[in-house]
Amino acid sequence: MLAGALMEQAEQLLDRGIHPIRITDGYEMAAKVAVEHLDSIAEEYKIDPKNTEPLIKLAMTTLGSKM
Repeated sequence: MLAGALMEQAEQLLDRGIHPIRITDGYEMAAKVAVEHLDSIAEEYKIDPKNTEPLIKLAMTTLGSKM
């Protein structure tokens, strides 16, 4: 979905005469900012490789909200 939205926006920018390289440079800059922000708010969780039940519950919750 995100890729599709970015493509739609890129098409509009191309229609306005903006060069494709400037569009991709802008997307790369935005990606860097987004990753830096995500890194700053991320929380670390310790995972026990012998106990995968919490991971399974998380996956079920996440997938259940998408369908």
